[in-house]
Amino acid sequence: KGADKEAFDYLIKYKSNISFYWIWEEKNGKELLKDFVDKYGQTVYGEYGIQVLGNVYRAEGNIDKAKIEFEKLVSSQNEYIAESAKKSLEEIKKKKDDLAKQRKNPQ
Repeated sequence: KGADKEAFDYLIKYKSNISFYWIWEEKNGKELLKDFVDKYGQTVYGEYGIQVLGNVYRAEGNIDKAKIEFEKLVSSQNEYIAESAKKSLEEIKKKKDDLAKQRKNPQ
């Protein structure tokens, strides 16, 4: 019902729906994902979209944007989502710490 139904309708337009694999098949897939997260991030499907968006940012090397997305998920009621977000944030912190060390001590 309501926003959850709208989010579902948005997702069923794509053949792989909540796996969000469709973002790679669409020419403007990343923009569609950002649009989905903006509109439906608070729905039952939204956290999955936020997680994928965080992973996309991380894969692109944009760890600051990824961090923002994962921080939205650490208090999720979905244990898998929350734990995955915490793990991703730990990995981002380690990467940032490693980069800071490299800048201080270039080889």
